[in-house]
Amino acid sequence: MPAGMYRRTRSEEDENPNPVLITVRGSHQSSKQVTDYVLCGECESRFNKNGENYALRMVKTSERFRLLENLETVNPSFQKLEWRGYKKSDT
Repeated sequence: MPAGMYRRTRSEEDENPNPVLITVRGSHQSSKQVTDYVLCGECESRFNKNGENYALRMVKTSERFRLLENLETVNPSFQKLEWRGYKKSDT
């Protein structure tokens, strides 16, 4: 998870604002971000420039949820009940 997304998981309204860290030994709130080196520097930079920054601007903040705002302005291209949470057996 990118550091920018991790920062958005913190809840400044709570006494302990840190997200919950879940491990095989249990769960607890922690300010330590889980990290791993998965991509080389060049690929990490490419990923950042070609999507990560955009995605971070779209996620929910305390003021806005830009992705949801954008989705609410679009009419669906087709109407199927399955896309609204119904199962075929419900109809």
